[in-house]
Amino acid sequence: ILSGKEEAIGGWITTNLLLEKFQHRQHKSSGQFNSTMVGVLDLGGASTQVTFNVSLVICFSFDIFKYPVPLYSDPPQINHRKPIPKAYTTEIKLFDRAYEPYARSYLCWGKSEALKRHRAYLLNWQIRRNATLISSPPDIYVWDPCFPRGLN
Repeated sequence: ILSGKEEAIGGWITTNLLLEKFQHRQHKSSGQFNSTMVGVLDLGGASTQVTFNVSLVICFSFDIFKYPVPLYSDPPQINHRKPIPKAYTTEIKLFDRAYEPYARSYLCWGKSEALKRHRAYLLNWQIRRNATLISSPPDIYVWDPCFPRGLN
């Protein structure tokens, strides 16, 4: 069984190998970062993995709840920078070159988990609108605006 981080890195390696993005030992380059490499977003059933190669080990910290941004506006300029935590990067060596991709797995943010949360929200909304549903039989019809009409 793979951890979420291992799954993320495996998908990133596979994608970049298939697209021939890794620099092989016969290629001369000035550094380890290849700007043509692609990042990978893997939407699974139970989790989502995000992986990409980083050239600078600096990221901007932005807390949307601390700095609310109105819709259709530019994000506020924040001068707070911090290093990417080592827990989200892994040094790997392929074709005699070192890479340090950012890899993070977000458990419970997959497609199936999102559908479960969506259905739970719809059921709770229906019960709040009609409290007598709690005492009715266990089969409750809940309308889902995302499904075609007539689909049960």
